[in-house]
Amino acid sequence: MRPDPAPLTARSLLGGDLAVQVSRRLSMRDLAVLAAAADLLPQDGEPDAPTSLYQLAGAVYGTRRELGRHPGGREYGHVLSSLDRLVEITLKIPGYDVVAGRVVGNLAGRSTANLLEGVYVQHERLQLVTPAQRGGLKGAANVKVAFARWFARQVRAGYATYLDLVMFRRLGVGLAARIWAYLEAESYELKGRDRETKAIGLGPPAVAALDLAGYKRARDARRALSRAAERIVVTDPRYEAVDVRPGVYGYDLYVVRRRGDRLREHRRVREALRTSLRDA
Repeated sequence: MRPDPAPLTARSLLGGDLAVQVSRRLSMRDLAVLAAAADLLPQDGEPDAPTSLYQLAGAVYGTRRELGRHPGGREYGHVLSSLDRLVEITLKIPGYDVVAGRVVGNLAGRSTANLLEGVYVQHERLQLVTPAQRGGLKGAANVKVAFARWFARQVRAGYATYLDLVMFRRLGVGLAARIWAYLEAESYELKGRDRETKAIGLGPPAVAALDLAGYKRARDARRALSRAAERIVVTDPRYEAVDVRPGVYGYDLYVVRRRGDRLREHRRVREALRTSLRDA
């Protein structure tokens, strides 16, 4: 199913007023292709990711072992369609200067940006239309995904977090989901062989972003935080404890969770996405 071409306004998972305007909606497949290409972006040099249809389709749909066959013309066609949509996308990011690559105050004119500058496919002159024609290439055709420089800077700086969207939906749309997304982006300290911990201070900016400033009494805000923390522990089995305590400037979260190799977690999230795309 093709995504709805209508524009989309996306709001920060942490709440608050930050909203990014997107020129059209993207499907889960589009986002998977974007993530797969971003993983191939070199750490320096030009913001181009050299790849192939076979490599991208394998990252999105799975390898021969996972699919029971090699990715073929059908998968290559879906990848190319997603790349076409990603090139068309424009974002309007209030308060971010995409030219200078920095956050600013009131900004006009330079907050509109693309995700990709272009996609270059070696065989595009052949005008391959059917899955059989595309599959005949065996995916070996070279593809170059040219990222916008501002987006490449974000990826290279590590400003990306893999979220298990199934878990995110289980947590709902309230405070628990926003805090969970925040916790997923944190780096943790090892505790023993199979645990990791983190003490996270929530000062006034974080309290405002999480929409906790609206509570008239501090104890009501803390109760809301505690209920959200309990929901995270009950819903996500990796989290053993999320304790809420008074902090110097607001609240402190003390988190204990089962240790998981980050790459293994990425693979787990990717596999869940692949399964959903194969079943679609």
